[in-house]
Order: sequence, then structure tokens, then C-alpha cells
Amino acid sequence: MLQQALAKGRLSHAYLFSGPEGLGQEKVLQDLVESLSCSGNILAPCGECPGCRAHAGGSHPDLHLIAPDGGSIKLEQIRALQHVLSLQPYLGSYRVCVVQGAEFMTIQAANSFLKMLEEPGERVVFILLCRSPESLPKTIVSRCQVLPFRPLAPGILQDRLEEEGVPPERAKAAASLAGGRPGEARRLLEDENWAERERISKELASFPEMDGIRVLALAEEWSQDREKADIFLDMALLWYRDLLVLATTERRDLVINCDHLPELAAQAKRYTPGELLRALGIIEGCRSKLAGNVNLRLLLEDVFFTLTKEVV
Repeated sequence: MLQQALAKGRLSHAYLFSGPEGLGQEKVLQDLVESLSCSGNILAPCGECPGCRAHAGGSHPDLHLIAPDGGSIKLEQIRALQHVLSLQPYLGSYRVCVVQGAEFMTIQAANSFLKMLEEPGERVVFILLCRSPESLPKTIVSRCQVLPFRPLAPGILQDRLEEEGVPPERAKAAASLAGGRPGEARRLLEDENWAERERISKELASFPEMDGIRVLALAEEWSQDREKADIFLDMALLWYRDLLVLATTERRDLVINCDHLPELAAQAKRYTPGELLRALGIIEGCRSKLAGNVNLRLLLEDVFFTLTKEVV
């Protein structure tokens, strides 16, 4: 669709790329920006003109990036664009404004940005990235062409990963864990990330037999890094979800951690559905508290003790 718009010279003045990370938005964004940066042929960027060289060097004067600063996109950031976007392109075919995390605009910033959308300058293209159109004011969404990026079916993603040389069992697990997001699947398959995932899986499988000393040590270890603690809890949520599936249904095909099915099946027999639902609620509650100013070690201790059979 974008290629046709480029070919016909009918680009929209604003596009909204929506969807979770890892679905190809960044790749499409880079390809589109590369085309719009070329001084000559936007359908087939030459790679040699001043515009292409400036883009490759990360210093194109017609490309303007906005991202959350301190958790939000502020009015001052939007105002700084107003004059520069009124000028004609310097090297490329268009002036391009990319807004990362558009849902984090403050109310004042969103109102100011809306005015720019209502009166866009000539040869200006806005590209907004956000997780969901519902997270933005309807007035902004209505002035953009929305391009939704959706997950692939796990089977399709598994086939693509296998075509790239990933072993079938690992490809199936990565596609399932990633929720059909190719970027996330490839991130998981990196050696360091896969090794960490296996390590966390081993810990989760051992919770029924874990004694208090090990629980305290584990909480101390994972409390050193909030980002890693978040990863651990994300995996715990999927792991206990799988346990609930196995404890309440015969649908082994619904298990996300499919490469750990034997351990999960054995562990599921040690819990009642009610215990697993309680565990899932506590894990989710812990994840929601991570963003706050909490004692992470004490929070993890509470969760980990809950996940041991004796306490549940």
C-alpha cells in the first residue's frame, strides 16, 4: 500500500503504525524514511545522493524524531517542530516527522500536535507509532491513515523461523512465546536470551520443592535488576498459565511453553485450579507494582513464597 502511494505520489500527510513491538513497524518505518530521504528516486533510493548519504549517516536534515522524554512527550517538543516543518525539504523529497510512543503525549502536546495535523505544511509526512489507536485522542487518529500491525499465526511464524534455520522444537516454542511477533521471537532466540529463558524455566519448575532458604536467595538475586525481575515475572505468568491449562483441560496444544511440556504436566498435578488462579493473580499484582517505588526484594519474596506448594 505504501509502495503504491509512493508510485502515485499520493502519500497521506499522516500515518499511524499501531500494534505491539516486534511486528515489523521499525523495519517498515526505516524503509519508508529511506525512500522519503532520497534526493532523486523515492521508489528506489539510490544510496548515493546527498539525501541517501545523510540518512545513512543518521544526520538527514529533513528527518525529525520525537520520543518520550522522562516518560512523556511534552508541549515544548511539539512546538520546536512547528517552524522547521513549515520549510521546504532541504535534501529529500519530504520533511518527515516520526513520533515514537505517540500515546505518551501530554494533553497540551496532543492539542498542539493536532493543530499541525489540521494544517500540515507542503511535502510533510507525519509517522506516529503507538501500541493501540485507542490510546490516542480520536481527533488525532481521525486525521491519520491507520496501519495496524498484527501478530502472525504461530504456525506461520514457526515455518518462517524454520526456514531461517531454527530447529523445529525451538521454532515452535519461540513462535508461541512471542505471541506471533517475529521481532520478539528472534530476540528470544538469541543465545543469551534463550539461555536465560531456560534458566528461569528451571527455577519455575522447581518451585513445588523449593525450600525457604532457596526462595530468599532467589528473591535477592532477581531483585538486583528491575528489568530482569520483570522478565522473570512475565515468564512466570506464562508458566502458571500453562499449568492452569493442563490442570483444567486436555488441550496440550494450547501450552505456550511447549518445549517444557513434560515438566509442566508433572507440576500441574501438584496444584488445584484454585491454587493456580491465586498464584496467577499474585504474579500479575506484582508486575503492576514494579513501576512504583517498592522494595523489590520483599515483593519478590512474597511472590516466590506464594509459588511454593507449602504456602499456596
